[in-house]
Amino acid sequence: MGEVIFEHYAHGKLLLSGEYFVLDGTKALAIPTQFGQYFKVYHHYDNTSDGHSERSEESPSNFSQQNDWLLWKSFDHENKVWFEAAFNLEEEISILTVSDKKIGDNLLQLLNAALTISGLSFESGLEIHTYLEFPNNWGLGSSSTLVASLAEWFEIDPFELLEESFGGSGYDLACATSDDPIFFQRNIPDIDVTSVSLKWPFKDQICFVHLGKKQNSREGIAHYNSLPLENKNVVITAITEIAEAMATVESIDQFIALIEQHENLVSENLQLPKVKDLYFHDFNGSVKSLGAWGGDFVMAVSKEVNYMEDYFKAKGYSTVIPFDEMMYKGI
Repeated sequence: MGEVIFEHYAHGKLLLSGEYFVLDGTKALAIPTQFGQYFKVYHHYDNTSDGHSERSEESPSNFSQQNDWLLWKSFDHENKVWFEAAFNLEEEISILTVSDKKIGDNLLQLLNAALTISGLSFESGLEIHTYLEFPNNWGLGSSSTLVASLAEWFEIDPFELLEESFGGSGYDLACATSDDPIFFQRNIPDIDVTSVSLKWPFKDQICFVHLGKKQNSREGIAHYNSLPLENKNVVITAITEIAEAMATVESIDQFIALIEQHENLVSENLQLPKVKDLYFHDFNGSVKSLGAWGGDFVMAVSKEVNYMEDYFKAKGYSTVIPFDEMMYKGI
């Protein structure tokens, strides 16, 4: 394989409050997850030899050793390759071969942004591997963990890299390198990130349920930006107050009330149905959308601890993760 010249690990993320409005300055509550992504850079030169590059057995057979190239392989949570590409580094970086053109184009955009911001260039004979710890469709941040690791490798501001590539609020980048839950607030050009201690005595009454309906965050953001929200500042203030209250609440009744208040605010202003009304109208408790509405994970809260897993699995939702098994707990 060659020598590892750089490696980095980044956490996944879940946005517990502030979805959409975090783009415009509301204070949001988010958690880093126990599931993340490893990023490793290998060099194929054997420094003990005469300086000729050693080509990986996994390198595409049509590459000559004289070419400037960068190989990329992404592995899923089962250690199977789910994406691979080869990039030509001569003159300007371009795609030579790719297993998925859309993903390849997005990756090329990200790499070009990193090169532009840093003023650096790739050396030849590199191979990059990424290793997800969660299924691709979970929506925990396969892109944000990558942006965080690339920024660390290039020694550039991850928020600038995000702005010049995929876009978004950046809360996911803050989670990627945090060992604690966070308050995140984006007031361009300032970004405020504060660690939070969630001392909820009812953590065992919270779980996360995967809906299996992958949501495109860019499409969700586009929908949000298209809405004529006349009272946006009022909503932003209200959601900030809810986030602050959620972090310090001590009873499950108060927590459920805050979740329902949050769901009502977002639903009314984004003209979107609440997830509980859509799928879980008979659930004894509260269900909250997380991130882009309509897919990925939801957060469920109920006073009946042993009821939740059976309820969701009976409805066909097999991925039900308790709060303490989802949130990263630090070192």
